[in-house]
Amino acid sequence: MESKYIKNCEVPSSGCDYSGCMGFDGIAAQYMNSATWHADALGIGFNVLEKQHLFWIAIRTRIDIFRKPRMGESFTLETWTEPPTHLAFDRDYTIRSGDEILSIGKTQWGLYNMELGKLEWGKNVYPEGLVPIAESNFSERFYRFNDEPTEFLGNYIVRSTDIDLGGHMNNVKYITAVEGMFSVAEWERNAFRSIEIMYKKACFEGETIEFAKGETEVGMVVRGNVNGETAIWMLFRR
Repeated sequence: MESKYIKNCEVPSSGCDYSGCMGFDGIAAQYMNSATWHADALGIGFNVLEKQHLFWIAIRTRIDIFRKPRMGESFTLETWTEPPTHLAFDRDYTIRSGDEILSIGKTQWGLYNMELGKLEWGKNVYPEGLVPIAESNFSERFYRFNDEPTEFLGNYIVRSTDIDLGGHMNNVKYITAVEGMFSVAEWERNAFRSIEIMYKKACFEGETIEFAKGETEVGMVVRGNVNGETAIWMLFRR
């Protein structure tokens, strides 16, 4: 039973941005894919968990980019699970080109009970024989969001193409929605190299997410509200 999942890949043109490279949403998609592949290999993928009315949902995610992978570039995608805690399951990711690390990431996953409509804290579904790796890409904790972004950024109506198998907005689609609210010139000027996301409330087809932004000492903070409730937080570091 492999504690670390490793796959050799190539940067698809469909996952590249205006620069001909993978940006935050492209890399986030690769990380999500690797989590799916590894979970399937461990016997804890969707097809197995759905029989227990369980579904993996992301609680927090961080992605740092040191160099954006170029279109057609070969890379090695790695992911592994850290030892589980009572609250969540942490998974790390790395993208390498040879010996060069292009990006690192981390996602805190939770188990959502679709029948009960809530997270199942303390439930461990890892198979017997799996030895989680006590190695984290980040020494610091996830960012504590308590900001008050006041500058209106834009509204986004959740579309049918944003919905995933769980019936709510796909994790990566939130990133794409916010990225699309800035021009190419703004992205080039800001040169963000890190994104951190906190998923607070699931968004559904037809709902309108009202995004606001604000500048802090750490970077640009974006908050998405639905009907007056915070649905998502994002932090872009330079």
